[in-house]
Formats: sequence, structure tokens, C-alpha cells
Amino acid sequence: DNTWQKPTPLGENINTASGEDEPSVDAQGESIYYQSWADDWVKKNGPYFNAKRSSKGWGKGIGLGGGITQFFDEEFSANFGYGTDGMAVSSDGNLFVVACGPDYEGAMDIYYSTKKNGVWSYPKIMGISTDGDERSVFIAGDNKTIYFSSDGHGGFGGLDIFKVVIDKSGKLGNVINIGAPFNTAADDQGFVASVDGKSAFFIRDLDIFF
Repeated sequence: DNTWQKPTPLGENINTASGEDEPSVDAQGESIYYQSWADDWVKKNGPYFNAKRSSKGWGKGIGLGGGITQFFDEEFSANFGYGTDGMAVSSDGNLFVVACGPDYEGAMDIYYSTKKNGVWSYPKIMGISTDGDERSVFIAGDNKTIYFSSDGHGGFGGLDIFKVVIDKSGKLGNVINIGAPFNTAADDQGFVASVDGKSAFFIRDLDIFF
């Protein structure tokens, strides 16, 4: 009846005392990717996990492993901690994108990993990154349009929301500012859209807009 239900914790199979973050849920609501820095995240092939839902509820999160775990293990050790600000996995499950950097308060960059033969590659920096700050990535339902926020591509001021299309060969198209009314002189970020592209949510100065 157009009323939001009360939030419900997903349960102990996913939630821990360490805190879980950056959820990315598939269109059917049957699979969730998320971040967890639980104490043994390296041994569990974290810090990013995937959990499936069945008639019995949410199963335990399985670490993505591969190059993703290797990357974050190395960066975490080298920087005595590591900052992230948004992750997304494509609906076909083959593209992982994350905004991250040594210092959460400092400028971040966008990295990507692809899955081949069931193994995630070592993340590489994306060509859309600048000397400025890139944050809050999202992959649309077409598996090729990437939305992100940045203060390094010009725009309306602060963080603006941009999009770029990646083709099958991995080549990036032109970076496009999605314009008003989404972007303002404030920090606009956290853009996500429905699979049909008819509705979207985003964050402006830490408030949620629809």
C-alpha cells in the first residue's frame, strides 16, 4: 500500500559483529553480494561475499576469492587498513566493480575484476578514474552501463553522477554526466536503478532521493 515495511536483519549467516556493507542484490532477490571485514576474512576468501536465498532463508556467504581476495589482502597489509565506498556485480555475475583507496577520506579510484572459468581476476584500475575522487559504483541491468560518482570529470560541483558503457571487448565509451535533476552543487552519489530503468535512487549530501 505504498508504505515501506520495517527493515529486517538478514540473519546470522550474513550479519556479524564486524558489520556488513555495500550490498548488491539481484533482480529476483535471490542472491546478494556484500562486504565483510570479519577477523578471518582472508581465510574465508573475502572481504566480498555472495549468499543465496532458498525456502529456508539466506545461506552462508561464500567469499569471492581469487584475485579479489589477493588484491585486498595486499592493499590492506600495505596501508594498515583500506577504504572502500561502493561495490557492484553485474546481473550476469561476471563483472565486479569497486571504488577504493588507501584512505577513506582521500581520493578513491574505480577498479574492476572479471570472472573467467569461475575465478575472479586481479582487479585493475578503470580508465574512468581521475586524479580526483571516484565513488559509489553501480552496474545497470544491461551488464554494460556503469554509473559512478566523481569530482574529477567536471560538472555541477562536488561529486556528480556519471555513466559510461563498456563493450564486449572491454573498451570504455565516453563518460557522460547524467545532468539535472540528479546533479547539483552538492555531493550527488550512490545512484542505483531498477532493472527496467524506470526508477532510480541516489544520495545527495547523505539523504536518500527517489
